[in-house]
Amino acid sequence: MAEDLGLSPVWVFGAYSMAMVVSAMVGPWAGARIDGFGGRGVLMLSNLVFAAGLGLLAVAPSPLVLFAGWAVIGLGMGIGLYEAGFATLAGIYGKDARGPITGITLIAGFASTVGWPLSGLMLATWGWREACIGWALIHLAGPCR
Repeated sequence: MAEDLGLSPVWVFGAYSMAMVVSAMVGPWAGARIDGFGGRGVLMLSNLVFAAGLGLLAVAPSPLVLFAGWAVIGLGMGIGLYEAGFATLAGIYGKDARGPITGITLIAGFASTVGWPLSGLMLATWGWREACIGWALIHLAGPCR
């Protein structure tokens, strides 16, 4: 990304760091939505948001669009990662959520075993922009199940 956009890698890592800040800022809002309406819709929306952010990264012609893409991904992180999943499971199972939460944690741990090599394969085969499109398509397939 950095080389393609003529940036120092520091800027790309800065954009990612900004995404984590956006995620932290969105978290309380997401939690309130999950508490009020349940998590299914919020989690499904996160797939669409992640896909949109990845799509922005894929077409980024400039650092501004790169940062915008990462900001959208940060929104997706805030509404669709562990915290939102755990809150959703707690809403569904109440005091019996411990087992499903443990299951999600184990599955997510194994996800990196598949995700990192798949990302590496897409990057080596297609390039970073196309890898972003690949992951966006995978996110779009999630809500279709």
